[in-house]
This record gives sequence, structure tokens and C-alpha cells, in this order.
Amino acid sequence: MKNSSSKLLTSIAAASIALGSATSALSQTDSETTTITLMLMQVNSIDIAFVDPVNIMQPAPTADATADESFCVAGTGTVMNYSITFVNPASTGPAFELTSQTNPGSLPINYMVAFKNNNNPGPGTIPATPNVPIMNQSIEATACTDPIAGENAKFTVTVPNAEWMNREMDSPFMGQLQITVQAE
Repeated sequence: MKNSSSKLLTSIAAASIALGSATSALSQTDSETTTITLMLMQVNSIDIAFVDPVNIMQPAPTADATADESFCVAGTGTVMNYSITFVNPASTGPAFELTSQTNPGSLPINYMVAFKNNNNPGPGTIPATPNVPIMNQSIEATACTDPIAGENAKFTVTVPNAEWMNREMDSPFMGQLQITVQAE
């Protein structure tokens, strides 16, 4: 029995070695390949940043009161142009208006807005009408990251002399201006 027992152990050991060799051989030659599609999705987005409150100072007695504000408009993806709309959210009327803070029942002061698609010297040049988009403005930046060097657009607020003259008793006047940029 010793002899058959030792033959059985030898056979099992040989089978184990052979099976181990077969598994190694299969691992080394077995492979599978797949192909995938990679797609970089460029998200179309538009951004407006660095718009600060505007303080309009009283000018010389015969002059219009004006103030400029520079800001950044940026777009990514396939956004090349945008429209910009100026709205007085507190008014449903056709004018931009400032209301008296000391005499709420007094007549509002109307003002004008002009837009410029760059931050070069000088006032805004495209007159804005409340709730009417100013179309076909070119994107000048892909990100708004620098509050000074990144400003690439401007608007000018003008209060005509005839609107503010002799209204000192109703001062100060305040209002809101909502600015919306939309990709075209």
C-alpha cells in the first residue's frame, strides 16, 4: 500500500503542477480588447461679474449727472455673441426711474442708460431701452477672474439736468438696475 499511496501523492502533485502551469499559460495569452468613445463636452456658458453699485454725484448746475460702471462679460464653449438687457425691476413703465427716499409720493426722476462693449475711455455709446435686448455683442473673454484687468464692458447712467434740477428737497433718489446677459 505504501507504493500505491506514494504513486497517488506523486500523481496529485504532478496534476497540481500541470494545472498551475496551465493557468499561468492561460493568463499570459488570454486578453480582451474594447474600444470606447471619448468626448470632451464644452459647456456653453455666459458670465457677468464685477458690477458694483453706482453713485451718481450732483454735477455743475447746468450739466447732466452721469456715472460709469465697468464690468466683465465672458463666455465659454461655442458662445461667440451675447445680448444685454437693462431693466428697472421696480418699474413696469417704459423708463428707467429713481424714486425719492425722503418724499416717496413725489415724481420719479428718469434716467438714461448707454452700453459699451469694451472698457476703453469714454461713456457708453449704445442707448438702452428698458426690457429691450442690445443684440450681437461679441464675447471678449472666456472667464471673469480679475476685477480690474478683466473688466471688458461698461454702462453709463445719465440723469438729464432737467430731471434733477430743483429736486434737492426730494433727495436722495434711489433705484435698481437689473442687467441680464444672454448667449446668442
